[in-house]
Amino acid sequence: MTAKPPISQIGVIYAGLLLNFFSWLGGGFVIYSFVVLWTKQSWPPLEHVAIFFSAFFTVLGTLVTAASIYWFSPTPRKPENYSKFGTAPIVIVFGLIAIYQLCHDGNLPPVMVNGFAILAIAGSLLRLHPRPIED
Repeated sequence: MTAKPPISQIGVIYAGLLLNFFSWLGGGFVIYSFVVLWTKQSWPPLEHVAIFFSAFFTVLGTLVTAASIYWFSPTPRKPENYSKFGTAPIVIVFGLIAIYQLCHDGNLPPVMVNGFAILAIAGSLLRLHPRPIED
């Protein structure tokens, strides 16, 4: 029989899952916005929800980042290999494409900008978030 992890470790696991959810959500907003830019067609029900939730999670992520000084590790940990060789290069490529699009068209959809902000916030928090059992 395996021992149950202590409550504090369970909280760390759930916080990590939530931060990963933020990362995927931000990436989803960015991808959706690129599809809208390139096809020139949005899906109105999703657009209405995306505008609200991208702004909500940007503000919430900023609030959690500010509050993280009270419960996350004061020392950032090294980036994971999947971040160095997977996530970061993808975000960099999409970021460069977004900058090109901004310079070409003069604007970007707010959902895309919020998506990039959510990705940045989640990435920062994941580096500060303690790992279960290890820390």
